[in-house]
Amino acid sequence: MKPELSAALGEAVQTILDTMFYTGCWEAAAQPSDAVCARIHFHGEPSGEFEMFLERGAARKLAAAYLGLEESDLPEPAEEEVACELANMICGATLSRLHPDSVVRLESPELVAPRPEGERRHFETPEGLLSVSMRVN
Repeated sequence: MKPELSAALGEAVQTILDTMFYTGCWEAAAQPSDAVCARIHFHGEPSGEFEMFLERGAARKLAAAYLGLEESDLPEPAEEEVACELANMICGATLSRLHPDSVVRLESPELVAPRPEGERRHFETPEGLLSVSMRVN
């Protein structure tokens, strides 16, 4: 992964988790298992794809923090919906850091099966593990 992309991903993850989910993160060596995976395709200058893997337990805790609810009060699809929104925020923030003057259209996030290949940045939060990757054409 190019250093600029790696740095932009790291800054975006830290900023979004801090400001929108009221939690911190630090670099991790492991990637999540039993994860929700959200993928976003984006088009413009540049075009590409973003993926985020979020442990299911972390998804539940982050959804509760984001929505201001107790975990026991979360509606059934909240984990996956909030994971998609988190992916959307991180993707947009990363692209804004890398290409602040570009116009890029993000497709709606989709839940997908994780791909085993690709370079990823791994993070640990108090809620669990998170991994992100971005491929830019």
